[in-house]
Amino acid sequence: MQWLIDHIVCYFQWGIILAANVIIAGFGSLWGALVAVMPDLPGYPPIPDAVQEGLAWGYFIFDFGWLLAYLATFFTLMGAVFVLMIPLRWLRAVDS
Repeated sequence: MQWLIDHIVCYFQWGIILAANVIIAGFGSLWGALVAVMPDLPGYPPIPDAVQEGLAWGYFIFDFGWLLAYLATFFTLMGAVFVLMIPLRWLRAVDS
């Protein structure tokens, strides 16, 4: 008898999972149809040659690569500190 109940429960769970997968696939198809109906995005406006030349000279004079690397490292470390402060504050290891 237990074998029969186990199989009925298993088939019931399988049906629920199948229904959830069909619903998710339906949402995916609906999203695909909505995106297919949307118009194409326009391209970027052209940048004047004088502005491009000015940006090139600015980058030649002041290289931004080191600044971007520094800021990326800084914000990554600050994000790690903020994430770690949550469990540490919960453990009362940090009092701020």
